[in-house]
Amino acid sequence: MDYLLDERIDVVMPPWGGSFLMELLPLIDWDELKKAGPKWILGYSDISTLSFVYTIMTGYASAHGVNFTELSAPQWDELSSKWIDVITCKTGHSITQSSSHYFQSSWEQVYKNPATGFYFDSETEWKVLNQERSNRMTGRLIGGCLNTLQILIGTPFDYVQSFINEYCSEEGTIWYLESVGMDAAKIYRALWQLKYNGWFNKCNGVLIGRAGLYENLGDFTLVDALGDIFDEMGIPVFYEVDIGHVPPQLILVNGAVGEVIVEEGRGTLKMQFC
Repeated sequence: MDYLLDERIDVVMPPWGGSFLMELLPLIDWDELKKAGPKWILGYSDISTLSFVYTIMTGYASAHGVNFTELSAPQWDELSSKWIDVITCKTGHSITQSSSHYFQSSWEQVYKNPATGFYFDSETEWKVLNQERSNRMTGRLIGGCLNTLQILIGTPFDYVQSFINEYCSEEGTIWYLESVGMDAAKIYRALWQLKYNGWFNKCNGVLIGRAGLYENLGDFTLVDALGDIFDEMGIPVFYEVDIGHVPPQLILVNGAVGEVIVEEGRGTLKMQFC
């Protein structure tokens, strides 16, 4: 609360995630934060629990992207370096990010060589779930780490419907979701829960980040999970996107109006701040 209310602080960027971050939510004075005005919160993994709730409960933007520890690299990659451009972008302006050329398939070298940056070794390809659907989506961005957002359902911090009705009634939403340590079945169950809790109402499209520490469940795959959840909704779904635990990743702003286009495995995200 001190950081979020201190006018001298522009950005709260935690060093890493935190498995029990949800325990902070009941301790925060949300009414006081609404009165205080906007403050940037930037991070991913469990940090997205805080930033997600901050946006849906106050209406103020927050950002999903690099954390402070990852900025210890001697040189930032192109996507990570966008965090400054994103949070300094003014209302009424826009910023465009493009998909990476390569991603890091394992954290092993990072752990062995701390503060040296990422080790990109695999070619990036954004994929379209159903080629018969549009390769373009627009709407207000909202989302975060699926592992932790799932636990908000049914709690006093689930203001998703109110946020959608108040801020997304005209543009609709683009949901972005990433995960770590979830197999295909766990991802399916989490998405099923979000769907039947109405989180995907007025959804124009979905972005799924590269899944960290992922496994199929027998012959049941991520593609099966996504198809079973979203095919009947008739919306575009892009997956293997630069979001989350398999770096590098885009800097996504909860509440910004986004336009995402995928062509031949390459993607662009344009965010309008309004």
